[in-house]
Amino acid sequence: MKAITFHGVGDVRAGEVADPKVVDPTNVVLRITTSAVCGSDLHQYHGRGGALVQTGAVMGHEFMGTVEDLGPEVRQVRRGDRVIVPFSVSCGRCEWCQRRLPTQCATTGRAVFGGRFGHVWGGGQAEWIRVPFADHLCERVLPEMSDHDAIFLGDILSTGYCCAENGGIRPGDTVAVFGAGPVGLLAMQAAQLFGPARLFAVDRVDYRLELAEELGAEPVSLERGDPAEQLRALSRTSR
Repeated sequence: MKAITFHGVGDVRAGEVADPKVVDPTNVVLRITTSAVCGSDLHQYHGRGGALVQTGAVMGHEFMGTVEDLGPEVRQVRRGDRVIVPFSVSCGRCEWCQRRLPTQCATTGRAVFGGRFGHVWGGGQAEWIRVPFADHLCERVLPEMSDHDAIFLGDILSTGYCCAENGGIRPGDTVAVFGAGPVGLLAMQAAQLFGPARLFAVDRVDYRLELAEELGAEPVSLERGDPAEQLRALSRTSR
């Protein structure tokens, strides 16, 4: 199959690699229909966080696809199902998974950066991918949802929602999100589900702040001074 592979800092190649196969009864093989590039892929490309990646490893942890083959113990998905998969590889059964901390999975997360597609496990910037623990990791996508919408679920939307949830937002709170890139914008949308009275977006890039304002946040520009002082002043005024 064709794939994007990592060969060291600044060295990423497109070429042919072996097709993945089911090697465990809980595996599925997906035909990739959509794959994205994450900021973490760029970190790896620039030499941050790629030390454990073997030369020739397939990159990418934001992807979705169609189930083409599956092991005999897979029960929750069938051939032909469209599925989205999270970026982190976890078993769903260990103590940490049961605590809803899958990135700490005791089964797969023994490397420094945990179990992650495109890092310790083969990634999704390819035509095919093997997904372990399929009943736990594969989530069926509704037919009416496009790949373009669903692809966010595997990493940046779930990351943004996790930030909002772990932030302990309560109705009536004032919330500030620092960084209005893709994850930050989705964190703002997730934060609104918890009922804050005020929501601020802090960034220095004008077009990002404009997008944040369209999504319901009040913009705070780093180019206009200390963000903490701006936030204190704005919080004392009505919207």
